[in-house]
Amino acid sequence: MKKITMLILLLVNAIVFSQTRDLKTNGISNPINYKQQQNFHQNPISQKGNKAEKISAKFSRAEAPIYSNQYLVKNKKADQYTKILFDPASYKSSENSTTVNYKMPVGAKSFDAFVPSVESQKTFFFPKTPTSFTENQRGPLAVVSYSDRTAFEAAYSGTFVIENFAGGPGAGAIIPCGPVVSSSGDGCFPTGELEDGFSITASSGLDVIYIGAGAIGNTSTLMGANTFADFTIINFAPDGAYAVGHDLFFSNVTTADYRVFDTGGALLQSFTVTLPANTESFFGIISDDAIGRVEIQASADAGELFGNFEFGTTPSGGGGGGPCSQSVTSNAFEDGLGDTTAGVEVADDIRVAADTDFTVEQLTVNIFNNGGFNNVVVGFYENNGGLPGAQIGSFQTVVPTSSTVIGSNFGFDVNEIVLDLSPVMLPGAAGSETVYWVSVETPSPIVGGPAYAETTTVPGSDFPVAVDVSNGGWA
Repeated sequence: MKKITMLILLLVNAIVFSQTRDLKTNGISNPINYKQQQNFHQNPISQKGNKAEKISAKFSRAEAPIYSNQYLVKNKKADQYTKILFDPASYKSSENSTTVNYKMPVGAKSFDAFVPSVESQKTFFFPKTPTSFTENQRGPLAVVSYSDRTAFEAAYSGTFVIENFAGGPGAGAIIPCGPVVSSSGDGCFPTGELEDGFSITASSGLDVIYIGAGAIGNTSTLMGANTFADFTIINFAPDGAYAVGHDLFFSNVTTADYRVFDTGGALLQSFTVTLPANTESFFGIISDDAIGRVEIQASADAGELFGNFEFGTTPSGGGGGGPCSQSVTSNAFEDGLGDTTAGVEVADDIRVAADTDFTVEQLTVNIFNNGGFNNVVVGFYENNGGLPGAQIGSFQTVVPTSSTVIGSNFGFDVNEIVLDLSPVMLPGAAGSETVYWVSVETPSPIVGGPAYAETTTVPGSDFPVAVDVSNGGWA
């Protein structure tokens, strides 16, 4: 099964009710346009009907991914970094120069034991040699490795968080930073200097080392475990990463074990990486599953370092499968359906593509109401001939994570309500699409009713919206 990270749903109503329940008919059609929600893909399935509620649902990955570049990780330092980090053409083939300020004395057991070199500031030239690697152990989900940065970046369709450690002690420095290096601050970087989403530790809990450009023959800033007997750990907590790329540097050896773990600590895959000693060479991975950490351990208790670091936190790159979202754009808050505070439950169909599993984690729904809601009741159903059928699990009564007024019409505020759910798995079927339904009801308004789920005449899903009034049955 493949997985989808986000789905945006639409409720379309083609039912004629004996008692009118839409907002436009009962209210005053005088739309005021505020923030218009921008969705990611027009639903390709044609639609009959005249009303639709926009609900968005965020999904976690289940087995193998369907990749999307819709949700981009903000790179707060992109303008600073993207033009100075990587020149793929020169990286792979041209000679590079560096200076050596320190050298390893006999018997040294850590990077901070290096001593000033008698050849300090001497310039050396060397070619950037491609990395080679051998897969040692493979888990049930694929981790694809890359020795070329250009190919790695092309294979990942998300946006990278980029960190070159430029805000540290500076070129030529060798400085222990403490046991954890992260955006929270440490002995080398002030709070907020590094990008969020990762941390660096050593296997024993001892210091992480900062190696400035030129200190030991390196052309860029490098980080890693200070003590050679330790190995370097890059952690991606709490959400994990799906792509990890960096230059690697092995001190006086040519190989290292590179181990990839998921967010639960299970080994996904391990590699033996081979590259020229004492030079920087690229190695990257893209994983089907979220990466919780990687461990880099140079052979023979030698030191390992990394730099020119980039990672992505959204599933992306290959995989195929169904659409990554289903949506249409909110249409000027033109109508609503309810009253969802008075026993009206409205539901829309969720389309799970063939060979795909959805795990619903979050819903976002727009509702007309003045004052908002103490909670929203959410339900999931199997499909029964184009209407909700057997209920899946129990109703969830969810306190909104956020509620934001994004516009108004008919004398009501339009509230964009985000609901974080207990995950609900909607399994797909091999070779064919599966239909489910998700519903909302708002029995507990803060100020009072009525309340109407936003609808629109823009077409959306295959089935019209389904409505259940006071548990009288779906229609």
